[in-house]
Amino acid sequence: MNKNKTSNNIALAANAAWNKLYEYYNKASEETHYIATILDPRWKIKYFKDWEDGENGDDNLYYKNAKEMFTRKFDEYHSIYYPVSGTLNNNLDEDEDSEDSLFPVPKQFRNNNGHDELNSYFNSTPEPGTINVLEWWKGHKSNYPTLAKMARNYLSIPATSAPVERLFSESGNLITPERNRLRSDIIRAIMCLRSWLTIPNITNQ
Repeated sequence: MNKNKTSNNIALAANAAWNKLYEYYNKASEETHYIATILDPRWKIKYFKDWEDGENGDDNLYYKNAKEMFTRKFDEYHSIYYPVSGTLNNNLDEDEDSEDSLFPVPKQFRNNNGHDELNSYFNSTPEPGTINVLEWWKGHKSNYPTLAKMARNYLSIPATSAPVERLFSESGNLITPERNRLRSDIIRAIMCLRSWLTIPNITNQ
C-alpha cells in the first residue's frame, strides 16, 4: 500500500516537473531568446548552427528561423539609428562629425542596409567563454554600432525576476509602521545605496 502511494507521488512529481519544463522550453522559441543568444559573442549564430540536422544537412530549421528573425530585428534597429535618406546620400563627402547634422551618421552606414556589419559579426569566430559580455560590446561598439545598440537593450534584460522580488522584500524592512513618512526619492536613494554596498570593492572606488 505504501509502495503504491509512493509510486503515485513520484509520478505526480515527475509529471509536474515535465509540465514546468515544457512551459519554459516553449518560451525558448520566442524572439527574445533567439536575439539575446546571437548577441552573446561567445555563441553568435554558431549556437544555432550546431543544431544542424545530420540527415538534412544545411536545412536547419532552427538556424534559418533564428537568422531570419535576427536579421529582421537588425534591419529595424538600423532603420531607426542609421536612416538612409536622399539628403544623406547626396552629401556623402560631408564630414560625418559635422555640427550641422542633427543626427550624425557614420559614412559607412549612410548608403547601405548595414548587412556588411551583420555578416561580419555572423562570420567572426565566437569569443572565449571567460569574457565579460557587456564589456566586450562596450569595446566593440565602433565595429558593430547597430548590434551594440541591440545588445544594450536585449542583454540588459534580467534572466530572472528574483532580484526584483528581493528588492520589494527588502523595502519592507525599510518602510515600517514606525517609519512610514519617508519621501519616495529618499526611499529610492536608500535602496540604491544598499544595492551599491553589495558590489565588491565598491568602497575603494
